Amino acid sequence: MSFTIVHTADFHLDRNFSYLSDEKSSQRRKDLLKAFQQVVDFTLENKPDALLICGDTFDKVLPRNPPRVHFIRNMRKIHENGTEIYLIGGNHDVPKGVKEGTMTIESLEAAGLANVFKGNDYSNIECKSLNKDSDVLNIHGVSFNPFYPSEKFIKPQVNIKDGYNILMMHGALQGITPLDADYEEDNPIDSSAISNTNLDYVALGHYHNYGEKTYDGTLACYSGSTEKITFLEENDKKCFLYLEVDGSGVNYEKISLKNRPMRTVNMNINESIQDIDHKISNYLFENANKELILRLKLKGRLNFDKYKTLHKMKLYNDYINYYFWFSIIDELELSQYELLALEKIEDNPIKVYKTYMNQRIEKLEGIEKEKYKQARDIGVNILSQVRED
Repeated sequence: MSFTIVHTADFHLDRNFSYLSDEKSSQRRKDLLKAFQQVVDFTLENKPDALLICGDTFDKVLPRNPPRVHFIRNMRKIHENGTEIYLIGGNHDVPKGVKEGTMTIESLEAAGLANVFKGNDYSNIECKSLNKDSDVLNIHGVSFNPFYPSEKFIKPQVNIKDGYNILMMHGALQGITPLDADYEEDNPIDSSAISNTNLDYVALGHYHNYGEKTYDGTLACYSGSTEKITFLEENDKKCFLYLEVDGSGVNYEKISLKNRPMRTVNMNINESIQDIDHKISNYLFENANKELILRLKLKGRLNFDKYKTLHKMKLYNDYINYYFWFSIIDELELSQYELLALEKIEDNPIKVYKTYMNQRIEKLEGIEKEKYKQARDIGVNILSQVRED
């Protein structure tokens, strides 16, 4: 007899996208719900024995009511469709103090819809068993521990039982590399401890990229997040896992998800380009895509006069409506550092500054000349105050 399982994690429902407008931030939260819904629809259609959600269901301890209600309604559908649901808390789910009290996902267990592993003691891991005819699937689960020291490796202690045994964890397992290296410090898990457990499978959450490795016969997998959240994930192919566990071992397939596209483009800018704004404008126009989140990185070296012909804000305002969102990241280097040259630093700094500004002013006319005069006077005033201090 075999057991079928859906393994997923890191929905990050109700995330704040603070760099976006209120309207676009709302749309991105809908992207998260759409990715989550793809997992729900697959689970309803295929009716697996178990659904494992390995942490970071929500992006915050106290999510808003709309995504919370949406999540509970869909869990009820899955539960009533015959699939047992198991959840653990991730670093975004688990309260850091008494104010929040309990995890939001605990409301599912209170309503009789799911099994929630609330404990975060890795030496006393809870187990729940699922019976199917004469076979047993033992699911061991532990939530993220926000107070566990990052320099100490976790050695989970699992009480293996008769039947198949699966462990649910949310943390950083040695041997699998995350997209973001910072994640490796969160509840680091000793790989040798996994090797010695005789588990059939370790279902992991936390890393936003898919990853898998076998430790002395025990397969461990990160399903990854279900939606692209940062540019580190732009080339990551999002998925969740559909497993079959039987006497021959664990077999699984990656179920691909449809996500909003993200892209980083590196554009080389140099002094031979006659009109920099025109070059960037042409690219933005020819590649317009209202679904795309674009990051345009400008690289190269320019002199100061050429650099002044670049108008990033105007380009942004001209093309922001051609994309879901885009940004221009200025990584250009200036080839001439005329202002306060290091070899002049031993001179009177006010004198050096005034000489430089007067040289610039002589080349200007009209309003631009008056602006530089005002800038010169303000700068002299500030430098004078600094010298007095």
